[in-house]
Amino acid sequence: MRFAFKEKAAKGKEGILTSKDEGYYDGAMVRCFVPALLLAAAFAMTSCATTATQPSPPPAAPIATQSTEPAPHPSSSPPPSQPKTFDPSAVTQEMRKATFSDAQILIEKLNSIIQAKDFEGWKTYLTPAYIGYYSDPVVLARLSESPVLKNNGIVLHSLQDYFLQVVYRSRQNARLDDIDFVSEDSIVAITLSPQGDRLVLYDLQRQNDSWKIGIGR
Repeated sequence: MRFAFKEKAAKGKEGILTSKDEGYYDGAMVRCFVPALLLAAAFAMTSCATTATQPSPPPAAPIATQSTEPAPHPSSSPPPSQPKTFDPSAVTQEMRKATFSDAQILIEKLNSIIQAKDFEGWKTYLTPAYIGYYSDPVVLARLSESPVLKNNGIVLHSLQDYFLQVVYRSRQNARLDDIDFVSEDSIVAITLSPQGDRLVLYDLQRQNDSWKIGIGR
């Protein structure tokens, strides 16, 4: 028994833990282990927070592919349609005869109106362009400088002056001899002089299915 006690005591001196020493060790280990656990937990929380708050990278933008379709060229659009040109030679004989007859009837009416000096009746056979042109003071002043009017001391001031001093003197007995087509709705009424010259009587335009006096080309 004495030997065993000595052996146990000797072992205690050599570093074998006793019950008292075991309690100290356990406490020391706990004191050391707890801060380690707390440090590990804090690191883990910091790591998680960093992972949670770190923004995810934006999605990759799609790669633009170059279109192989050529851009439209400014000159690739079709040219605007051109107006159809009138061909007088394409006028049929039936159309020519019918138009000549209409023009002849009109000129006969005009002869009667002019002979009666019916200015208002004459105006109803004029196009707006004709009325505006021969009411222009500049045009009337230029016409007044013609030899016939100037030698007779006639000065034109209005459309009515033009009717009485020019139309009445030259169109009372107009005679239609031929017509020239300018378009389907425009003709030139022609009279022949004693020498056979083709003289213009009227430029006629068809408006609303009736012929009126226009100012020509």
